Amino acid sequence: MSYSKLVGLFLLVLFAVSQGLRDVYLSSAFGTVTFFDLVFLAFSTATVFFCLLLVLFARDDISMLVQHWRGVVAVNVTTAVAWLCYFGALNLVEPSVVSTVFSGVAPMAVLMLTAMGLYAADKAN
Repeated sequence: MSYSKLVGLFLLVLFAVSQGLRDVYLSSAFGTVTFFDLVFLAFSTATVFFCLLLVLFARDDISMLVQHWRGVVAVNVTTAVAWLCYFGALNLVEPSVVSTVFSGVAPMAVLMLTAMGLYAADKAN
């Protein structure tokens, strides 16, 4: 197995474990914070964190983001919709069911897009 595949597998396992820890240890926080406050806190924290990483470690990529602003906006809007659906569902459905469905949506979407012939990177390399 190649190094990149091992890194990908490690990151996938790390993601699954972190989501489980989040659901177990932060489930009470989701019930005590209002929906708007939770969404605002999550999105603003992520925005500040990743903008800071971009400025510190990949300053040259900022021009690329500006050049491809439509794709950046589309990715952010679809991600926001997914997270808003997740946070909203936590108030309506049992959190363990929401977590299971939410964790399965991304892999299923990737499989469906792959079956349609769409890939994240050009396979010509």
